[in-house]
Amino acid sequence: MAIYMPNDPLADRTSTAPVDPNLIRYQIPAALQDSVKIISTLTEPSFAALEARVKEITACKRIASTSLHGLVISETYGIPCVAMRMVRRGTTFVQLDNEREKLDRRIRDFYSGMSVEKLFVYGQRRLEPTNWEDLIEAIDRYWSPLSWSADDFLDAFPLPLAFNPLEGKLFENRSLFEQIQL
Repeated sequence: MAIYMPNDPLADRTSTAPVDPNLIRYQIPAALQDSVKIISTLTEPSFAALEARVKEITACKRIASTSLHGLVISETYGIPCVAMRMVRRGTTFVQLDNEREKLDRRIRDFYSGMSVEKLFVYGQRRLEPTNWEDLIEAIDRYWSPLSWSADDFLDAFPLPLAFNPLEGKLFENRSLFEQIQL
């Protein structure tokens, strides 16, 4: 399944809002309705809603996202993904140290912090239809998993761990998550 996670094209700012129908790039042809799903990263402010959204996202085969959250979740779970931007069309490789390249600064910071120098991105303007087959093919062709270690982060983390990614046991201490005030 391919998925596109918009961070800005919702009709309103609720977790169940539909995509703004005026934004043509989010329209999915009938032939791809079973292959492409649009998921917003917005959720209700509860642990259960957050957990459900993460499970929905991680059930996908690949992800194209304008949302940093979508990319971080994808990369964390090893799901092939691509950052989308609203300039140019199709596949591009962005030098992250080139500030003139239009790219969300949070996405630039995330990948730079992961020692990525050149990032594969996919451009699609809002008022033009997306070539979903081309997008899916691009993800399959150009994505490669990040190489990173959680050791330094976990050693420096100042709170008890509710999830240890090195052990791979998701939500082993769920009560710590549920105590977080949203």
